Amino acid sequence: MSFLAHTENEAGKPHLLSEHLQGVGTLARTFAIDANPQLADAAQWAGLLHDLGKYRDEFQEYLRGRRESSAETHHAVYGAALAMQKRWLALAFAIAGHHAGLHDIGQLKALVNDEKYRTAERLPLLVERFTSEVRALDEQFSEPKFDRSQGARAEFFTRMLFSTLVDADFLDTEAHYTCESRTAFALRPEELLQQLLAEKATKSSAGELNELRNRIFAQCLDAADLSPGFFSLTVPTGGGKTLSGMAFALRHAERHNLRRVIVIIPYLSIIEQNASQYRRS
Repeated sequence: MSFLAHTENEAGKPHLLSEHLQGVGTLARTFAIDANPQLADAAQWAGLLHDLGKYRDEFQEYLRGRRESSAETHHAVYGAALAMQKRWLALAFAIAGHHAGLHDIGQLKALVNDEKYRTAERLPLLVERFTSEVRALDEQFSEPKFDRSQGARAEFFTRMLFSTLVDADFLDTEAHYTCESRTAFALRPEELLQQLLAEKATKSSAGELNELRNRIFAQCLDAADLSPGFFSLTVPTGGGKTLSGMAFALRHAERHNLRRVIVIIPYLSIIEQNASQYRRS
């Protein structure tokens, strides 16, 4: 049997499971290296094992239209159960949640121990099929070195691992169905900053309020030359935070060769307002 990960794409080609697992593993490793090379091995193994459950005959029958979706076609639980057996807890969280979102520890244990999945009984065959098509399990792959008693560090590791897996899985699946890989967006901070400065130059500088806004803007540009770290900008409403903050981010990215500027805002209305301002700039 040819084990499939997904149905046929626009060219009529099915997505082989071994190709998907290797593709997601490679992508996840690449994303992890960009963030922290110590994450690389764990991210690759999360990608390699995330769809282990698709080696079940029931899932293959589902893909071929021979049965309906049911508990027998759930797949994430099996890779998570294997990771739990191996005491790869962060991998278990990431794999179990790669479609549903991260569980808490109680939910994760309940999932992998749910009697309807019979994971202990079914895993040996799935691992045998995986090792024959992909590679042998690595019992001692490296993970980041940190004090496991520090909960925040363990949580951050888990979330980073989850992020690399979800992105890699989505992109590899998308590439299969569209028959082309998505082109990565390249940040051009110097060019974007010049556009923002041109937008800033169109605004009036008359009056006390505009003078304050200009001073805040200039201070943000000056601060961008400092070494990377944590920065805080505390300015009242109307002080020009939207453009000043972005000016800092773009110059900081330019000075330190950073790959992304990520804007996180708590309210949808403010997100839309800021996004509109950035598009105009």
